[in-house]
Amino acid sequence: MSVEATIASLERNTRLGTSRNLLAHGGADGNSMVLEGIYQERGHIPPHYHDCEEVILCAQGEGILFIAEEPHTFIAGSTMVIPAGVPHCVYNTGIGRLRLLAFFPSSDPHFHWVPSLRRVTETGAAA
Repeated sequence: MSVEATIASLERNTRLGTSRNLLAHGGADGNSMVLEGIYQERGHIPPHYHDCEEVILCAQGEGILFIAEEPHTFIAGSTMVIPAGVPHCVYNTGIGRLRLLAFFPSSDPHFHWVPSLRRVTETGAAA
């Protein structure tokens, strides 16, 4: 199934999930943040990127992580690394909820929402 067809089929009944900050540590000792995201069946987070790397651990459920335009399927226990500046989005493709933990090497990882999954250049334009 093409990326476009996968996204179209998942977006018919899409619901955003909820997220909460589990840890934010900034200061002279360093910077870090851990976010928990919970997505119901067919839930997702739209395409976005961060100015820093992100490491995602799937704690429960299964889904598809698009990094740029490449799909990566995952299940509970999977870990994925997303480089800084690379648009990505996540879809819950399983039955039941999807629970993700996102680790950032920044206490303030800005979310930059984008209409496309193409790589973002240093100027902020899609490449």
